[in-house]
Amino acid sequence: MGYGRYHYLDRLRFLYIARGSLSETKSAFIIAESVGYCTEEQLNWVSQIKAQIEKGLNGYCRFIRSQQQGDKEYGNQYIRDKGTED
Repeated sequence: MGYGRYHYLDRLRFLYIARGSLSETKSAFIIAESVGYCTEEQLNWVSQIKAQIEKGLNGYCRFIRSQQQGDKEYGNQYIRDKGTED
């Protein structure tokens, strides 16, 4: 995950986006259960899987932060594409 990204902060940005998407997916299942498109059992399963994936993502984020790959070459700020603004 994040291969082709040369700076650890850029990799972390993608991991944070993935973590947000994971939460959005669970929210969609909560809504689906409330309108009868899935069962409470299915929602519980999604919640368990989400917790496992989130734990793995958080661990990988800690690992990436500890490595700080690319900080000597690029500094400690996000790399921005030309023409992009915050």
